[in-house]
Amino acid sequence: MREVRTVSLGTVAVDSGALILIDPVYIASHWATPAQRQQMLRAIFEAVDRPDHGGSLSFPHGGPGLLTAVAPGLGDGLYTVTATLAPVSGWGERVTQITLRFLDA
Repeated sequence: MREVRTVSLGTVAVDSGALILIDPVYIASHWATPAQRQQMLRAIFEAVDRPDHGGSLSFPHGGPGLLTAVAPGLGDGLYTVTATLAPVSGWGERVTQITLRFLDA
């Protein structure tokens, strides 16, 4: 079995000063109408304006984990995404971590 390794997944473009991590299945179910899209975008931009430059949004029923929003680096740009892969017993090689490089600090 392979050892732990890091691979490039590609890049992500940001033109709104915000980036979100979300399970794609939730997009259609929570942004079905224009009003829902506006409400969600407002909540995302409020999250990235927080002192920690991001945060998580809850599901409408109050449960955690709908999405996590972040204000990347200096805002708009093209950012590199890498993944750490590692062997997992019984599953083979799996993604154990993703990294978004916003700035070289």
